[in-house]
Amino acid sequence: VTELHFAMGMVQMCLYSWRTAQFRDNLASDVIGTACGVYFVLDLALTLVLANPRRRLTVALTAYQFCNILAIFSSLWTPFTRPRQIFSLGFLRVLTMYKVYTTLVYHYLRDVLSDVHQKVLNLAVGTLTLFLFFASLIMTLENMGDTTFFAFLSPEDSARWNMFTSFYFIMVTISTVGYGDMSAGTVLGRITVIIMIVVGILMFTVQTTDLMELMEGENTGTGRYIHNSKDQFILVCGDLSLQTLKELLQELFHPDHGESRDNLKVVVLVDKTYEVDNREWLHRDPIFKNKVRYLRGEVFTERDLDRVCASQAVACFMVCDKWSRDDTKNVLRVLAFKRFVPGVPVYCMLCQKENQKLLEAAGVSPHQIMCIDSLTMGLIGQNIVTPGVSTLLMNLAASLDHSLPEVAKKKRKRRKKKRGFFSRAKASTPRVQLAQSDNEWLREYQDGAAQEIYEVEVPQKLIGLTMRQVQQMVYSYSMEGDGVDDDRFRSGVVVIGLASADSIATHNGLDQLEKIITNSTVDRPLRTGDVLL
Repeated sequence: VTELHFAMGMVQMCLYSWRTAQFRDNLASDVIGTACGVYFVLDLALTLVLANPRRRLTVALTAYQFCNILAIFSSLWTPFTRPRQIFSLGFLRVLTMYKVYTTLVYHYLRDVLSDVHQKVLNLAVGTLTLFLFFASLIMTLENMGDTTFFAFLSPEDSARWNMFTSFYFIMVTISTVGYGDMSAGTVLGRITVIIMIVVGILMFTVQTTDLMELMEGENTGTGRYIHNSKDQFILVCGDLSLQTLKELLQELFHPDHGESRDNLKVVVLVDKTYEVDNREWLHRDPIFKNKVRYLRGEVFTERDLDRVCASQAVACFMVCDKWSRDDTKNVLRVLAFKRFVPGVPVYCMLCQKENQKLLEAAGVSPHQIMCIDSLTMGLIGQNIVTPGVSTLLMNLAASLDHSLPEVAKKKRKRRKKKRGFFSRAKASTPRVQLAQSDNEWLREYQDGAAQEIYEVEVPQKLIGLTMRQVQQMVYSYSMEGDGVDDDRFRSGVVVIGLASADSIATHNGLDQLEKIITNSTVDRPLRTGDVLL
C-alpha cells in the first residue's frame, strides 16, 4: 500500500507540474486527476475506519491528513473550475509524499545504505521537497495577485509565474546568489520568501551538521555494518593487536580457500584496541577494503551488537590478548553475547585452562573453546616424542604461499650489491657457499610450509580399498599421473589420514572430525561418507 501511495502521489505531482506549465486542461488530465483523488479519498476513509475510535479525531487532525485533505479537494474540484489558484493547492501532495518516502527508506534502504549515504539521500530529497513546496506556494500567491486588502501595499502588477520560473527563483534565492531578474511582487509572496529563507538556512545547517557527525563517526569507528542477505559474515571481537588481525584476515581470505572466501565478510568489533592506523591499513588493501568492516564497540552493549547485525552472523570469535594472561574480559564477553544473541555460535580463545570450566558451565561446547595453555603444552609434549611435529602441525594449519620470504629476498639482494666486481673471485669461498645453502634451505622450508591439509570425501572408485592401497594409488597419480585419475588428487598431493563417517560429529551446523586414523597398516576398507586428509 505504501508503494502504491507513493506512485499515485508522483502521478499527481507530475500532473500538477504539467498543468501549471501549460496553463490549460484537457479531458485526460481531468480523468487522471480525478482517479488520483478518488484513490486518496478511499485511502483516507480506510485509515479512519481502521484507526482506534478514541484516536480517530486525533488522526484526522494531524498536519499530514490536513495537507492530504486539501490536496484531495484540489484534485477533485479542478475539473469543475478554471481559476488557476484552485488546482494549485495540489502542491501540498509533496509534503505527504515526503512522509511516505521516509517510511519506504526505513523498510527498504535502512539495511542497504550506510548512515552517511542515508543522510545524503535524505538531505537531497528534503531539499528538493522544500524547493518544490516553496516554489509552488510562491507561484500560487503571485498568480493570484494581491487582494483588495493588500492592494495599497503593492500597487505594481506582477508577471505570470509558472512552475519553472518559480523553481528557478527559489534556487537563486536560497543559494544566496540573487540575480535580481525575478522577485516576489505580492505581499504574501514576499512574506513567504522571508519564511523560506529562514527555514532553508536552519534546515541546511542542521542537516549539514548531522552529516558531518556521521562522516566523523565513520572515521572513528562508530558507524554500522550493512548486511547483504547474499553474503555470510563472521563477527570478531576482543583484544586484537594489528599483528593478530593481519594473521587472522590473511588466513580467512587466502586464495587457497577458493570459492568459500568469495561471499565471506568479516566484521571486527573492538573497543580499547581500536586504532585509526588499523582502519587505514584495511582501506589500503584491495581485498580487505570491501571484505572487512572495522568498528569500535563492545558486546556488552546491545546497541553495538545491533550496529554490526550480530544476530545474522554465521559465527562469533572472541579473541583474547595472549600476553596478558587474563581471561576475565573474554569470559564476560561470551556470557554477554550468548545473552543478547543466543542463536549465533561463539568460539572463544582463552589463555588459562582452568577458565574453560566457566564457559562450559554457561553452555559453551568444549569444541568451541581453544585454550592456549593446553595447545602449547600439547605441542611441546608431542614434540618431545617426535621432534619437529609441532612445526609440522603449525605449518599445515596455516595458509602460506610458495614464495621466498621477504627477509630472504632482502638478504639475497644485499649480498648481490656487496659482491660487486669481486663476485666471481669470492664465489668459491665458504662464506658465499653458506649463503647459497641458506637460501636453498629457506626455499625448501617455505615450500614445505606451504603444504596444507584438505578434507576430501572418498571417491566412489576408492570405496572398498584399504588406506595403504589408497595412499599408493594417490601417490602414483600425483607423481606419475597413473592410478586414481581424479583432479582433486593433483600434483604434490599425498594421503596422510582417514576419518570414518561415524566419527564425524556436527556442532552448531559445522562438521568436525572426532577421530582420525593415520596408521596405514589398519586394514579397514573405506566406506561411503569417509573423509580423506
